[in-house]
Amino acid sequence: MKTFRNLLLELAAAKTTSAVTGHLSHIGELMYTGSPDVALGHLNATHDMLTGNPRPDHKLSIKADGSMSVIFGKKEGVPFVRYAKAANADSVFQTEQQIIDFATTNNKPHYIKPLTASLRAAQNPKIERNHSFQADAIIDNTETGSLKGNMISYKKPSDDTRSMLAVHGRFHSVTGEKIESNPDVSFLNTQEQHFPRLGLTNLPSLSSENSSILKEHIAKAQTTLEDESVRGMLGEISSHVDPTNKLGSRSLFFVKFSNAVQRGTHSRTLEGFQKFGNDQIEKSKGNADKLRIKAHLDSFTGRESTLQKIFDAHNSLDSARSIITNHISSGDLSLTPATGEAHEGFVSELPGSMVKFVPSEFSKQNSEQIEKFKRRPNPLPPIKEEVEKTQAPVVFYPGKFGTITRAHEKMTIEGIQHAIQIGATHFFHGPTSSKSHILNYEQKRSMLSKIVKPHIGDLSYGITQADAITPFHGIEELIQKGHRNITVIHGSDRQDLRSSIEKHLAKNNGMWKSRTDELIPVTINFHEVGEKRGTGGDISEISGTRLRENVVNGNRDAAVAMMPSVLTPDERGEYHAAIAAKNSKSTKMESIVNNMLSYIFEEGEVSSGQMTSDGSGIAGLGDDARAGNVIVRKKPRMFKRRKR
Repeated sequence: MKTFRNLLLELAAAKTTSAVTGHLSHIGELMYTGSPDVALGHLNATHDMLTGNPRPDHKLSIKADGSMSVIFGKKEGVPFVRYAKAANADSVFQTEQQIIDFATTNNKPHYIKPLTASLRAAQNPKIERNHSFQADAIIDNTETGSLKGNMISYKKPSDDTRSMLAVHGRFHSVTGEKIESNPDVSFLNTQEQHFPRLGLTNLPSLSSENSSILKEHIAKAQTTLEDESVRGMLGEISSHVDPTNKLGSRSLFFVKFSNAVQRGTHSRTLEGFQKFGNDQIEKSKGNADKLRIKAHLDSFTGRESTLQKIFDAHNSLDSARSIITNHISSGDLSLTPATGEAHEGFVSELPGSMVKFVPSEFSKQNSEQIEKFKRRPNPLPPIKEEVEKTQAPVVFYPGKFGTITRAHEKMTIEGIQHAIQIGATHFFHGPTSSKSHILNYEQKRSMLSKIVKPHIGDLSYGITQADAITPFHGIEELIQKGHRNITVIHGSDRQDLRSSIEKHLAKNNGMWKSRTDELIPVTINFHEVGEKRGTGGDISEISGTRLRENVVNGNRDAAVAMMPSVLTPDERGEYHAAIAAKNSKSTKMESIVNNMLSYIFEEGEVSSGQMTSDGSGIAGLGDDARAGNVIVRKKPRMFKRRKR
């Protein structure tokens, strides 16, 4: 019988795998995520369709990403539209004025065109009472005279066309049940709005020559994938889970390599694989990441011949994919890229799985636009990546919170004031994040930067890396930068953190034991900020739980009053919407699973005491635990046995 802990470990493995395949996978990526037979199934089904023998359970469609994904249709007969990623009631619109008011209040003018176009389509009398559609909005670009999607522009069907809605699915508006993929919505076409048919039927047949070549590539890949050594290695890759890092699975490393080959930056050879790994090591900032990537490369030492067979099979799959995309792209399609742009690709759908066939030309073209999507620079002066080893004091506030409140803002400012008082050279913030948190790492980074900027003075300021998911990680990051005198800021409820760090130092004769077992002389002090817990004072502002409860219970004014004062009214509105969406009923089960998994990975609350796997806690499984750091998790209440 499976224990509950083993069940959680299986869930963790499943989540790690799904993190790799959470997007619509390229056909070749399925080799590394445990589904090579599925990849072959899609290629064979597509070959059958292109040679005039379509399977009844197989569908092929155009892949189209718009500037915004929307849901539009009718619910109980009333036309509506909403932004597909925002299910909260504040973002459901039934009139164009509601759209304009929302866009104006929240400084989102880019909402107006796609939502208005979708609402007008929703008003069509031919849409059934409780039917709705998920679509990508492709809107008129007056500068180029084309219709702009997410990454590429499309030609207009006519000069009068002002928008296109690429409809991917039809749903029941009340139950949410999917009725069909790529429905025929040509009945919605108007003079200014076009609804392209994404489903591909009646395609011109492949020539006999191309059909033979396609079958040859598929057969070659199948023969290689049936090799026992290849099967074994692919099983090893797909099942690998790194318990120290959710993004450390070997399958994800191969998917990244596959994408690099698709973009044309590396070759799918043994030499190209080694170069990709070395390039990733060079880009990595932390020693843990460098060691992890090196382990990926080293795990295939002595087995290069089998690895080459895997690359040969993938190259065969790519050759088959190229024949398919070239043939479909040459046909008369309802969506045509603007001059000079490659088509985004096509989607193959079989029961239980969907994959995409993406031309390599589009991937290369897409990678050239990366500059537009680079992270915005830190608004504060950047600190040097490495500093000379120094005993000058620095201050580190781990900031391990799921919801940032006004009290956290005050505590951050207190930490800065203490840093100035002791003559520190740097102030570091460590915002951690997990899937159960309201804000992701970048959102926390942005909010904390706004909090710090008015108070930092001449201090240098930095935020610890996204993978510094425990205070131990953050401290080690600062030590790697050269700092040797660190003051840790903590609230009155984090005495356990102080105790854990002090025990770690005592265990190692007053030195810091790194993840690589290096003993480093370091001085670590502690400074408490914020109100004392349990003194009867009003510390309600610090409660992220209370902030979330106010949002869920509709106490908007009370919730807004608990948010950081540096936020603008629009930002508070967005924060309110994010909390409401995260705490909706549809996300509760996901949140519960994520919270449970956080105790297996390194996101649990740090507790004092020795590592143990008995009734006092769940021992950490990561690098910190192996290095002797005290990171025992407090048991969630649901894990504690009740006394009879």
